[in-house]
Amino acid sequence: PGGQFTWGLVVVALVALVRGALAWVELTEGSPFLLFAAAVLAAAWFGGWWSGAVATIGSAIVVAIAFIPPR
Repeated sequence: PGGQFTWGLVVVALVALVRGALAWVELTEGSPFLLFAAAVLAAAWFGGWWSGAVATIGSAIVVAIAFIPPR
């Protein structure tokens, strides 16, 4: 099971880095978190159900902490 979780965490971390690097580019203006959906799909495809679940939870945490401004 450890390898499955690794896929989810690695894919989410890579997408978070790419999204952060593209923050100044208006490429992701219309749907800024679409890359995270692709990360979840890739993690689930290569790592299985648990990896997809970890990627979903990891994506939600990364988006909430790093990309949504506090009120």
